[in-house]
Amino acid sequence: MTVDDGSVLAVVLVLASLALLGAVLVLPPGGGGGGAPF
Repeated sequence: MTVDDGSVLAVVLVLASLALLGAVLVLPPGGGGGGAPF
């Protein structure tokens, strides 16, 4: 079974964007959310 680079890149981009979105949602509240020190 072979997977072309395009689909692998798409999956990586989706996972990266989800992780970035999660970070954006958790970090900005500062003292309130996620135990972030800032």
